Amino acid sequence: MPFTWIHNAWRIAACIALILFSIWGFRAPKNQRAALRIPLRILAAAILTASSSMLALYILAMCIMDSHSALVFSPDRHYAARVENIDGGATDGDSSVVVFSLWGVKRDFVLQGREGDVNRQSLHWEDNGKLLIYFDGDGGNFPNCKSTTSIEVRCAPTPVGQAVQTTN
Repeated sequence: MPFTWIHNAWRIAACIALILFSIWGFRAPKNQRAALRIPLRILAAAILTASSSMLALYILAMCIMDSHSALVFSPDRHYAARVENIDGGATDGDSSVVVFSLWGVKRDFVLQGREGDVNRQSLHWEDNGKLLIYFDGDGGNFPNCKSTTSIEVRCAPTPVGQAVQTTN
């Protein structure tokens, strides 16, 4: 499953909880003796610094690593497909094709493969319920392709002489 906000919301929530806990921990011991108050405030400040830094870096990583193409609409404009790329850096990345329905509320991942296997020009709606996806299957690395309940998805290697361009 690609790197999305929804699937990783618990990490963001954990960072926010640590930030709130450290703010409380900084303010709570104000009526205590200095021998207890000073170590608690140092600990709270360290937790606050670490958790806010993690939250900022995590959100930055999510913004930088994801990219997606423009939408390709079905002929009746009830469905839309787009390519989502996740840059994995030195570990390579992933490409997936997402089909949106119900005014963008419902998302179905219909193809998952390596980064650069598919792009926007590879998506072709044959009919309102049929999507054809051309992918670059060099080296025997074929992506995982599946249909949804309302859309039939066919995946085929890019025809000879037509290379998949990696720009979206």
